[in-house]
Amino acid sequence: MKKLTLSLLAVLFIFSLSTVFVSCGSEEDAEKTANDLTNQATEELDKKVEEVTEEVTEEVTEAVDYTAGKTVYASKCQVCHQENGEGMGETFPALKGKASDLKIVLNGAEGTAMAAFKDQLSDQEIVDVTNYVNHAWDNNFDNVTLEDVAAAK
Repeated sequence: MKKLTLSLLAVLFIFSLSTVFVSCGSEEDAEKTANDLTNQATEELDKKVEEVTEEVTEEVTEAVDYTAGKTVYASKCQVCHQENGEGMGETFPALKGKASDLKIVLNGAEGTAMAAFKDQLSDQEIVDVTNYVNHAWDNNFDNVTLEDVAAAK
């Protein structure tokens, strides 16, 4: 947050300088200088906002606990998809590098060995295991919510 505050102060300072330049030179030169300074300040602010956003996202991602999902995965999914998520051929496809398909988790996949879990697991367990798969083995996919599960049912 300190970085963002300092960045905002820097932008205000640069804007103030541009105002001084506007009052000291020709209108055309002053306008060009003001535009250049504004563009530069905007670019710097955008970079700082992006950096801070990335830092906050990393902190939030690291703070999420997927232990409950890992437990469900170990008891219901691991025997087929393997502990490392690499699966076993086409019969039990890899989950590593793929987002979990909530509809397949709920309803299974016709013509495959994938079982339907909507009647075997609670909605919370489905959320937990789906989010675990979406973040295990260097996966970085969106989290699902209880609302997503209800909508998919």
